[in-house]
Amino acid sequence: FYKWPADPNNVNQDNGNDYAFFRLGEIYLIKAEALNEITPGDGTALQLVNDLRARVFNPPKPLSSIDRTAIFNERLFELTFEAKRRQDLIRFGEFTQAWQFKPATDAHVILMPIPQPQIDANPLLTQNPGY
Repeated sequence: FYKWPADPNNVNQDNGNDYAFFRLGEIYLIKAEALNEITPGDGTALQLVNDLRARVFNPPKPLSSIDRTAIFNERLFELTFEAKRRQDLIRFGEFTQAWQFKPATDAHVILMPIPQPQIDANPLLTQNPGY
């Protein structure tokens, strides 16, 4: 899946692009999420999300209202293939739920296991529960 145009001078399969860790679109969504939590209903979060949507929809398809679910869905649309979804699912409380190709899981999978060499190197570490 190529999200950004490939570098025509690159012959490797890595697409020749650097990996985008932060983009302006994500910053808009972070700010919209924070504003929606602090001052829901004031319209600023809705305006930020609609500004973001306006650049990709022609004609524009603005949202009429905003809530946590709408922001969660916009993060899915905007940040596809940018390694953000797992943390979003955890933050919004959806990670352990079942969905299309994944059964419901125990909460212990939110934390990853600590590698055994790290535990061996530091006796003060204890393995995360469930591993």
